[in-house]
Order: sequence, then structure tokens, then C-alpha cells
Amino acid sequence: MIKHPNTLYRFFDKEEYAQAFLDGEIRFGNIKRYKEIEGDRKDESEGKASFYWNQKAPSVTINKKSLKIVENGESNQNISFEATFLNPVYILSTSEESVNIDELKRRFGAYIVRINKPSLFLEQLKKTDTNHPIGTVELKKVIYNKNGLMEPNPLLQAPSDYSYIQKPEVYKVEKEYRYVLICKFQKGRLYEDYITLQIKYCQEICQKM
Repeated sequence: MIKHPNTLYRFFDKEEYAQAFLDGEIRFGNIKRYKEIEGDRKDESEGKASFYWNQKAPSVTINKKSLKIVENGESNQNISFEATFLNPVYILSTSEESVNIDELKRRFGAYIVRINKPSLFLEQLKKTDTNHPIGTVELKKVIYNKNGLMEPNPLLQAPSDYSYIQKPEVYKVEKEYRYVLICKFQKGRLYEDYITLQIKYCQEICQKM
């Protein structure tokens, strides 16, 4: 069973946004828009997994005349990995209870909603009726190792969720957990910048700080 934190914080720059959240209007942003958004939430590398395996790439030497391999070796460069996620992804960013509240208020806004039961909040999101083609809803801890080194596994198989949970180390002060909506791909559909879900009993799960 996946263990989620006991408490999460969501920061807002306007009081009416915080109140709308408490009223059950939960707005998710298309992960792609965070590459261009203004302010501290901007991350031009969002939506892409990128790292280096802690293993050198193989190299070969080929004879120009015979075109046969004459030597197998190891290069001086690590094996790199990059990938994106094909399905449309929407996120709702929150932070751990241990976060520096004053710093995040400066970055994101002074109005805070505390999610007292993150797991129950997740279950409420899963029960929401919507016309959007949502496939799965997840709560994920953000990993701050983008463009860094990772220890290799036997198959050099990258984590499947890194394209939507991996961020550069410079953002680690945010201690982010994100609720993630993974939509089903529909050919010809235009996916909005935002999806708003309406959930019940939000004020029993969350409170304004």
C-alpha cells in the first residue's frame, strides 16, 4: 500500500481562490503550461524526464575498409535518458508540512489551505463525475534529480512516471507532492489549460490557515 503524507499545504495568491478550493472547486493545470507560465511556478523543463545513468556508454571502433568492428570499449560519457509522456497530464501542486512556509508564501501567495487527509482527498478526486477523459488520478512525490545521475538497473529501465514528477534540484525547497490527472488520449481533441473538478465534503478534509 502506498503511504501518503498526513498533511499537505496548497498556497494561493488570492483569498477567493483559496475559498473556491475549500468549496470543492479543485483546479488542475496542464503540465505543459508550466513551461511558459509567469512567476515562481515556471519550469521550462516540466513534462520531460531527463537524467544520466551512472554508467559509461559503450563505444566501438570500426575499420574503414572492412567495416568490421575491431575494438569494443567504453566512452567517457554517461548514458543519457530523455522521455516525455504521451497522454495529456494535469497537476495540482501541494507541499509537505515540513516546508518553509514563509518562503512558499513569498513564492506562491499568502493564502494557505491545509489538506488534513491527503489520501481521502485523493479518493474524492477519483469519485468525481466529469466529461473530461480522465484515466487515472494519482498522488506523487516530486523527485528533484533532473539532469542528475541515477544508479543503473540491469535493464536500464527508467521510472515510468518521471516525465511528470521529476524537477531540477533548484526547486527542492518546495517539497512538492502533486495530485496528477492522466487523461486518455483522444485524437483531434483540444486539451484545455485547466481542468476543474468539483468534489464533495472538501471542508471536512481541508481547512484555511
